[in-house]
Amino acid sequence: GACGAAGGKELFRKQGFAVRRCPECSHVYVSPRLASGLEPPAGENDAGLAPFFAAERLYAAVVCDLVGEHCEGRRWLHYGLAGGHILREAVARGAQVYAADESPDALEALRPVLGRRLWQVGRPPGELPWGPHDAVLLQHTAELFRDPRNALERASRALRPGGLLYLAVPDIDSLQFRMLGRHWEAVSPVLRWHYFGRESLERLLADCGFAVVEWVEHPPAPPSLAAPWMQLFRGLGCPEAGELAVLARRVGDPDR
Repeated sequence: GACGAAGGKELFRKQGFAVRRCPECSHVYVSPRLASGLEPPAGENDAGLAPFFAAERLYAAVVCDLVGEHCEGRRWLHYGLAGGHILREAVARGAQVYAADESPDALEALRPVLGRRLWQVGRPPGELPWGPHDAVLLQHTAELFRDPRNALERASRALRPGGLLYLAVPDIDSLQFRMLGRHWEAVSPVLRWHYFGRESLERLLADCGFAVVEWVEHPPAPPSLAAPWMQLFRGLGCPEAGELAVLARRVGDPDR
């Protein structure tokens, strides 16, 4: 999913699925996976997402400020709705936001906010619409794709030359994973097939026509707003949610 190398050392099993690490780029992935076309069990789509949604809510304004600072335009595509907090904050700040997601229910809930600027992603997903965009935001979406390389190539083609990508995923190098391993709630092999670290993510971004602008480190959450588990991990010197976030700029056409 990241470098295309074959094989990988099994780290552990969870829910009957093997989680492996690539010897070439250190990318962690699930193999074999749930068969194509099968749906996760009810409730699985929300498994392990609560900490990331909480962090998204706290840092939505910070993310929008950061994207706006590095982006020359205000035409943004939010690919995968996540918690919807960044999307709503961007709209409130005057960005012309478009949204794409697989879930018709999630899209319909945003109709009062975005009107007709909603697009349901098919299976297999096609090209992203309404481009070229000034920015594409992937908030805890890339790890859900069967083929993240293909998804980032489509994101690159949806951007204007020099356009900006904001991407956030669970960090496989995080203290949360090092402490909890397969018991970390973000590790959900039925739903989440890919687990990135800086090395594998930067390599994949380069292959898909992006250059890293900045690895994003969010400021500490205010104690009055941070849950106890957030304060615990921040006290240990790491980001609250175990999140890896990056800003990258489209500098060329993705390798095919």
